[in-house]
Amino acid sequence: MYLKKIVLENFRKFQNEDNVVKFIEAENYMKDKEKETINIAPKTTIIVGKNNTGKSTIIEALRKLIKEPNFKFSDFNFGYLKKILDSYVGKDFKEEEIELPYLKFIITIGVSNSNEDLLTNIVSFMSIDDVDKSEVDIIIKWEVEDKDIFVKDLEDILQEEPENRKFEKFIKLIEKPYFKIFYYNSNDVKIKEFPLKNLMELTVIKANNVNSNKCLSEAFGKIIDYRYKAIEKNGEIKPNIIDA
Repeated sequence: MYLKKIVLENFRKFQNEDNVVKFIEAENYMKDKEKETINIAPKTTIIVGKNNTGKSTIIEALRKLIKEPNFKFSDFNFGYLKKILDSYVGKDFKEEEIELPYLKFIITIGVSNSNEDLLTNIVSFMSIDDVDKSEVDIIIKWEVEDKDIFVKDLEDILQEEPENRKFEKFIKLIEKPYFKIFYYNSNDVKIKEFPLKNLMELTVIKANNVNSNKCLSEAFGKIIDYRYKAIEKNGEIKPNIIDA
């Protein structure tokens, strides 16, 4: 079981649903451990990109989803917030359906034949159509929990505030504790709370300050050093003593 891809929607610089980040499958770790030699970084993913392309944003999204599933107003893409606020102009909230602000993430878990026992962890996200597939989607939304209260406060802002203060008040409204994390399967059926940290772990190895002409080699060197220490600590490296 491994992280195959993540979709980010309305999160920071990623505004629409077309932001798909795919990860390359690493060689099966347990199989690798049976060999005489061990790949020291089989469970490591390197994210490579130019400055200001969203590498840190992707990592921060994963960190929040796995380690501390809680977001705040500054995690929204501000262009999206402005667009959604403009869409409320002239709307009758009692008669028309409106879109409330939300963050959405789709984490796709790849399933290999060697770990059927782990499927029990994600079986609630599987539908009949997923049984023969090699992947399962976990949909996570940070959205308004009590829509009636939120809409009432939103209407007050739109009716009472002058135009030049509506966006500021809208931001302050999002800062209030209206939002909550919800989990859905691929059929958009709500699933009970699901801590991703029970399914996967995330350790960030910062290697973005390397700026020499051997930057990739030096960055990977940091990863190798981290993985070596972790493997050595777990006793996975056996000493090879040679008689002189």
